Amino acid sequence: LLARPASELSRLQQDLRLYFGASLDGVVLTRPTCEAIKDGGAAQIPILTGATKDEGTLLAPFYAEHEQEATLTLMGLAASIGRDDGSPYLAHLDATMPEASLLQKMTQTWFDVFRSSACRVAATASQHGAGGWVYNFEVETDDPLGVTHAADIPFFFDWTDPKNTIFLVHDASPVNVMLAEQWSKTIIAFARNGDPNGAGLLAWPRYQPNDYRCLRLAQTPKIVANPDGEMLGLYRVS
Repeated sequence: LLARPASELSRLQQDLRLYFGASLDGVVLTRPTCEAIKDGGAAQIPILTGATKDEGTLLAPFYAEHEQEATLTLMGLAASIGRDDGSPYLAHLDATMPEASLLQKMTQTWFDVFRSSACRVAATASQHGAGGWVYNFEVETDDPLGVTHAADIPFFFDWTDPKNTIFLVHDASPVNVMLAEQWSKTIIAFARNGDPNGAGLLAWPRYQPNDYRCLRLAQTPKIVANPDGEMLGLYRVS
């Protein structure tokens, strides 16, 4: 591979549709997640999924240092977003961010990788399976990274012991500590019952095509309808 020019590797990545993520081997992974749900293989498994508001700020710098490697990575990520050769997403990126640096494009693309998968799988689970719920993790922070990748983990596990509070980009304010407790209880309720409702947060509807409602988890949580707008087309959500 080291002897091959970047242009050839780029062409092969498009021709072979090498998605960024798990590869289907026909034995352990026999088909994409959404197909498995539609076929009934995961029809009785409810899904709760989502993304942080600034997923890419932590990840992008590691992949944008060298232009050729970054370009190949962008192509793989773009293919994962649309489950295609990546060209529709890359065209969108060029049209909406014409003056953006490679790092800025990589940052946005990483967000869309996580968000597209969450929306696509949850919508399929609501229509063909046991239900899907989507959250947008947007708890306010002054950290330069913003609400970055993995910022939601301390809230998931309620790491708020007074002697050892662990937040990645948030301070241990009373509001955040209370929200962490509510969010953790919500996750526990979902694990027990297959439904995240009834644990202290507001009523959270399934993610469905009529309005694609999500839980926006901020210091004041609320339910929002289709926050992704036209991006759902590029995400292949139906």
